[in-house]
Amino acid sequence: MSDLLASAPFEVVHVEQPHGLAHALHGAARRIPVVLRAQNVESDLWTSAARRRPFLRWEARRVARYEAAAVRRASLTIALTPRDAARLGELSHRPDSVRHIAAPFPAQLPSAPPLPGQPAVVLFGSRDWWPNRESTRWFVRDVWPLAQDALPQARLHLFGIEGCDSGGIQCHPAPALSTEAFAEGSTLVVPLRAASGVRMKILEAWARGIPVVATPVAAAGLEVEDGRELLLARDGREFVAALVRLTRAGGAAAELVRMGRERLRRDHDPATVAAAIAEAYSTVR
Repeated sequence: MSDLLASAPFEVVHVEQPHGLAHALHGAARRIPVVLRAQNVESDLWTSAARRRPFLRWEARRVARYEAAAVRRASLTIALTPRDAARLGELSHRPDSVRHIAAPFPAQLPSAPPLPGQPAVVLFGSRDWWPNRESTRWFVRDVWPLAQDALPQARLHLFGIEGCDSGGIQCHPAPALSTEAFAEGSTLVVPLRAASGVRMKILEAWARGIPVVATPVAAAGLEVEDGRELLLARDGREFVAALVRLTRAGGAAAELVRMGRERLRRDHDPATVAAAIAEAYSTVR
């Protein structure tokens, strides 16, 4: 990085995530402005985890100090949601140096062929990230049996987990292309109970024409309204009610998708986001 920055008269260094900031300090030393794009507030995730594992409170405070220092070092910080922008400004005591610019995403993409099940329910269940791991365990253990009672023909498709086919559950490896998981006629469930930033899977579901049922935590940051762009569910009963509604209420899924795509066009248009980032570059010195 030092050699690269010395090789040409760069005007801005863009850093994705605070942990990449160390690589840009050479630029800061040469008085090149650094723009930090924070995709989430990591310390908030550790704080959520500490509710069940109190010993993680120390780690949450440590990460918060790291994030605050990163924002103070950067010339400007870009956050993906207004909520994260406010939080990073609070942590760093530099609210004027944090700006919200939404994540870019196209408004319309193709979907995959239908999956088995009436309805087919899609859940990303990667074991590599603890919020996904815990929410998947909760949904499979506590919510899915209730869903099967109400919708006996339903099939849960778990992507990112292999070897667990049973009881109306079909497991799939992590797809080589994300399109494979967004099947025509399916419903995406996002049962996260700890989250920060933006769930890109929700944006992709809208673009690919798939309705979404999510916890309020998973949808936070998108500033959506229950029943407009997606359905919110706080517990197993509400998840089941939402799945039943989407299965039996004609046109409900299509309307959610229509409004989700409208939100993509309005708030996440790639050209608009690119212009906002370019403008942000022009303000740093």
